[in-house]
Amino acid sequence: MLPEDANLILSQLFSDAWLDPDMPDVRLELAYDDEGAQVRILDTAGGELAAGPVGTVLDIGLLRPTPQRPPSEDRRSGHGIG
Repeated sequence: MLPEDANLILSQLFSDAWLDPDMPDVRLELAYDDEGAQVRILDTAGGELAAGPVGTVLDIGLLRPTPQRPPSEDRRSGHGIG
């Protein structure tokens, strides 16, 4: 799982992430609220796959990340898996 922004590292985005080895290659996006306290995981079409408070496990089946607060002013960030 790699951030699309080369200036970010996974430890800035997730305190933990479980990834099933059978997870297909996908692109996902993290979208935070204005306070950076709530986060949504979106697919490429903008559909919501999971949502919840920062610091909790967001379960989308083959991927279970624990997002941290956004590392910068950006409230959206893309990520490639695979």
